[in-house]
Amino acid sequence: MDSEQYLQSVNAKPLTGSEKQIEWARTLRYNAVDSARREIFAAMSSAERSGADKADPAKFETQKAQLLAALDKLSDHAEAKFWIDSRGKNVRDLLALEMGRGSN
Repeated sequence: MDSEQYLQSVNAKPLTGSEKQIEWARTLRYNAVDSARREIFAAMSSAERSGADKADPAKFETQKAQLLAALDKLSDHAEAKFWIDSRGKNVRDLLALEMGRGSN
């Protein structure tokens, strides 16, 4: 599943803003979500290779669920302005921000 399919699968809200903002933000959102997905899956693969998932399965599953929930929340930002203002930010920082938001 690529990031465009992922955005569709989580029913990401359509972007809002001016036509130019939306056009630009569409690419920014796609790239950020793609990078975040890659970071998360690389971290999970690394944990599995190192045996961390076996050492403390409950902790691994909890962290995995938190990261995936943060990815869903990140993907759901609909304002083009958010993506434009967030361009160049590290996706780890964006995910951490979403994890800090809780279930809002």
